[in-house]
Amino acid sequence: MRQLSVSLIMIFAACRTENVPVAQQKAIGEPGEFFGKPVLITEMTSTEQGVFYESNGALKIVLELRDGHYRYWLGSDLQANDLSGYHLQGMYTAIGPNITLCGVNPPFNQWRFRKMNEVKTLWSLGAARTWRDQERYGTILLPIRMKAEEAWEEGPPNEMLFHSILNAGKQQR
Repeated sequence: MRQLSVSLIMIFAACRTENVPVAQQKAIGEPGEFFGKPVLITEMTSTEQGVFYESNGALKIVLELRDGHYRYWLGSDLQANDLSGYHLQGMYTAIGPNITLCGVNPPFNQWRFRKMNEVKTLWSLGAARTWRDQERYGTILLPIRMKAEEAWEEGPPNEMLFHSILNAGKQQR
């Protein structure tokens, strides 16, 4: 019984959610640039479900969010072992637009939903801080319409993902 109590405490401690306040001026948004093109970044008040993706050559992430559960793939050119078939899975907690992946180590355990030209994107907390402090991007996952396994194996071309964000901005004008 004592071992069960300690295990439950460890699970809840590992899934602690950092309370990140939602911006006060959601409607105004933050202008910026995305690969040299103007974008408008706005805060969201809730989370979304789906498959999110980023690949920048050195880092590849696929994150699937469904009904409070996640599946998460992370690859890096710095990894010595082949982890191509390996993924983490578990539960996530959500508070407003913020999620915490239980059982994932920092810095990729906490994410925040933000819109970029009305496209719902998922930012690592480090990316949000980098944008706020240095006006440049960090790790931002973009929504994709692929199964998570397919995204991990092949992934959509980044140009297609960027095009969807830049075109969304043109449609809003």
